[in-house]
Amino acid sequence: HTIDDEAGRVIVAENASFHPLRVGWEADAEGFVSSRRLLMCQDVLPPRTRQVLVVLSRDLKGKAFRLSYGFDGGGHEGGGVPAVGLHIPDIDDLGQLKALHAPQPIAGGAAGGAAGLAIPPAA
Repeated sequence: HTIDDEAGRVIVAENASFHPLRVGWEADAEGFVSSRRLLMCQDVLPPRTRQVLVVLSRDLKGKAFRLSYGFDGGGHEGGGVPAVGLHIPDIDDLGQLKALHAPQPIAGGAAGGAAGLAIPPAA
Protein backbone atom coordinates (compact mmCIF):
# COMPACT_ATOMS: atom_id res chain seq x y z
CA HIS A 1 0.00 0.00 0.00
CA THR A 2 1.14 3.55 -0.66
CA ILE A 3 -0.33 6.64 0.98
CA ASP A 4 0.75 9.83 -0.75
CA ASP A 5 0.12 13.51 -0.10
CA GLU A 6 1.96 16.82 -0.43
CA ALA A 7 3.85 16.24 2.85
CA GLY A 8 5.35 12.93 1.75
CA ARG A 9 4.62 9.26 1.29
CA VAL A 10 4.07 6.17 3.46
CA ILE A 11 4.96 2.71 2.09
CA VAL A 12 3.30 -0.28 3.80
CA ALA A 13 3.81 -3.99 3.08
CA GLU A 14 1.22 -6.61 3.97
CA ASN A 15 1.75 -10.35 4.33
CA ALA A 16 -1.69 -11.95 4.21
CA SER A 17 -0.21 -15.43 3.79
CA PHE A 18 0.63 -18.03 6.42
CA HIS A 19 4.33 -18.01 5.44
CA PRO A 20 7.11 -15.44 6.02
CA LEU A 21 7.43 -12.85 3.25
CA ARG A 22 10.64 -11.09 2.19
CA VAL A 23 10.17 -7.55 0.88
CA GLY A 24 12.70 -4.98 -0.26
CA TRP A 25 12.37 -1.30 -1.12
CA GLU A 26 14.94 1.07 -2.59
CA ALA A 27 14.68 4.70 -3.68
CA ASP A 28 16.51 7.39 -5.55
CA ALA A 29 15.40 10.67 -4.00
CA GLU A 30 16.24 14.31 -3.46
CA GLY A 31 14.49 16.55 -0.95
CA PHE A 32 13.04 13.74 1.19
CA VAL A 33 13.90 12.43 4.67
CA SER A 34 13.46 8.71 5.42
CA SER A 35 12.13 7.40 8.73
CA ARG A 36 14.49 4.42 8.31
CA ARG A 37 17.45 6.83 7.89
CA LEU A 38 18.33 5.16 4.57
CA LEU A 39 16.62 5.10 1.20
CA MET A 40 16.40 1.31 1.27
CA CYS A 41 15.17 -1.49 3.47
CA GLN A 42 14.91 -5.27 3.43
CA ASP A 43 12.45 -6.86 5.80
CA VAL A 44 10.98 -10.30 6.45
CA LEU A 45 7.39 -10.03 7.64
CA PRO A 46 6.01 -12.84 9.80
CA PRO A 47 2.80 -14.49 8.56
CA ARG A 48 -0.41 -12.44 8.76
CA THR A 49 1.28 -9.08 9.50
CA ARG A 50 1.68 -5.69 7.90
CA GLN A 51 4.49 -3.22 8.38
CA VAL A 52 5.27 0.40 7.62
CA LEU A 53 8.40 -0.02 5.53
CA VAL A 54 9.23 3.68 5.36
CA VAL A 55 7.79 7.15 5.80
CA LEU A 56 9.24 9.73 3.43
CA SER A 57 8.76 13.32 4.52
CA ARG A 58 9.59 16.32 2.40
CA ASP A 59 12.64 18.20 3.60
CA LEU A 60 11.36 21.76 3.84
CA LYS A 61 14.91 23.05 3.36
CA GLY A 62 15.07 21.30 -0.01
CA LYS A 63 14.81 23.37 -3.17
CA ALA A 64 14.07 20.41 -5.41
CA PHE A 65 12.02 17.26 -4.89
CA ARG A 66 12.55 14.06 -6.84
CA LEU A 67 11.50 10.53 -5.94
CA SER A 68 11.59 7.19 -7.72
CA TYR A 69 11.55 3.79 -6.07
CA GLY A 70 11.12 0.08 -6.63
CA PHE A 71 10.18 -3.06 -4.76
CA ASP A 72 11.22 -6.69 -4.72
CA GLY A 73 10.04 -9.58 -2.66
CA GLY A 74 9.14 -13.21 -2.38
CA GLY A 75 8.91 -16.10 0.01
CA HIS A 76 11.49 -16.24 2.79
CA GLU A 77 13.44 -19.47 2.54
CA GLY A 78 15.66 -18.98 5.59
CA GLY A 79 15.15 -20.42 9.04
CA GLY A 80 12.41 -19.44 11.45
CA VAL A 81 11.33 -15.83 11.58
CA PRO A 82 10.94 -14.21 14.99
CA ALA A 83 7.60 -12.59 15.82
CA VAL A 84 9.26 -9.18 15.38
CA GLY A 85 10.48 -10.04 11.86
CA LEU A 86 13.92 -9.48 10.38
CA HIS A 87 15.01 -5.97 9.34
CA ILE A 88 17.78 -4.18 7.43
CA PRO A 89 18.40 -1.52 8.61
CA ASP A 90 17.64 -2.79 12.09
CA ILE A 91 14.54 -1.12 13.54
CA ASP A 92 15.96 -1.49 17.07
CA ASP A 93 18.20 1.50 16.23
CA LEU A 94 15.25 3.82 15.46
CA GLY A 95 14.42 4.86 19.03
CA GLN A 96 10.83 6.13 19.25
CA LEU A 97 10.20 5.15 15.61
CA LYS A 98 10.75 1.45 16.33
CA ALA A 99 7.06 0.90 17.16
CA LEU A 100 6.05 2.58 13.89
CA HIS A 101 8.12 0.10 11.87
CA ALA A 102 7.38 -3.09 13.84
CA PRO A 103 5.19 -5.71 12.12
CA GLN A 104 1.55 -5.45 13.21
CA PRO A 105 -0.99 -8.28 13.24
CA ILE A 106 -3.61 -8.20 10.53
CA ALA A 107 -7.06 -7.99 12.15
CA GLY A 108 -8.68 -11.38 12.42
CA GLY A 109 -5.39 -13.20 11.88
CA ALA A 110 -3.17 -15.23 14.17
CA ALA A 111 0.00 -13.14 13.94
CA GLY A 112 3.02 -12.95 16.14
CA GLY A 113 3.62 -9.24 15.42
CA ALA A 114 4.20 -6.57 18.01
CA ALA A 115 1.36 -4.57 19.47
CA GLY A 116 1.16 -0.86 18.83
CA LEU A 117 0.34 1.00 15.65
CA ALA A 118 -2.78 -0.25 13.91
CA ILE A 119 -2.81 0.46 10.18
CA PRO A 120 -6.24 0.30 8.59
CA PRO A 121 -6.56 -1.63 5.33
CA ALA A 122 -6.47 0.42 2.15
CA ALA A 123 -9.86 1.46 0.79
